Amino acid sequence: MSTALQARPELAQSRIRLTNADISLKATRNALLPTVNLVGTLTNNALAGQVNPEYLVFPGTQAPPISGFFLGGFGTNLSQIFARNFPDYGVGFQVNVPLKNRSAQADVATAGLQYRESEIRLRQAENAVRVEVKNALIGLQQSRARLDAAVKSRVLQEQTLDAEQKKYALGASTIFLVIQAQRDLATARSLEVTAMNNYTKAHVEMDRATGMTLTKNNISVDEAYTGNVSKPPAPLPTRKND
Repeated sequence: MSTALQARPELAQSRIRLTNADISLKATRNALLPTVNLVGTLTNNALAGQVNPEYLVFPGTQAPPISGFFLGGFGTNLSQIFARNFPDYGVGFQVNVPLKNRSAQADVATAGLQYRESEIRLRQAENAVRVEVKNALIGLQQSRARLDAAVKSRVLQEQTLDAEQKKYALGASTIFLVIQAQRDLATARSLEVTAMNNYTKAHVEMDRATGMTLTKNNISVDEAYTGNVSKPPAPLPTRKND
């Protein structure tokens, strides 16, 4: 039973849908949670320029000397920026608290219902697989019993025909009884073929119910994608004479 629950492809699809529904539910729940963001800034500045020719100096005062480091044009500014001579740093926090977010609450409720629906469908699919496996097992056992009975009947009819032929050779039987034994043997063989066919179908149904059809026939989906076959396909079953 555990093999069927793991190997059936429709159950794998249901589990994937359940996982996706769980992810969606968690994502929608996150929309109701407060968020805190740490923000950091770094700015590199340049302070170079040209002397203002209209710079005014009050009488009795002297203009302070200007360092050549601050004199220059666009190229000087670029060099100061890349050299990070005048950096500015900043650190801050951003806090977002959702209050009465009706839209997000509705999304959470919808996602919760979808998750519950996916969970119920998975359980229903698992129960259906269990029923199929049990029915397939019963059918396999019944068809095996019919096959065993058909084999025994065929063996008995072969023995009966052999005995009638020997009796006929000794004059203790009639051609009618010999033909009747041959007819009964042909019927028994036909019933055995039918029983073998039904038993093979029951095996196929059991493999389907347990999800082992490809495995039992040495068929790999991964190998089909790559085009490299490591094992030959399983041969067709042959009739065994008991």
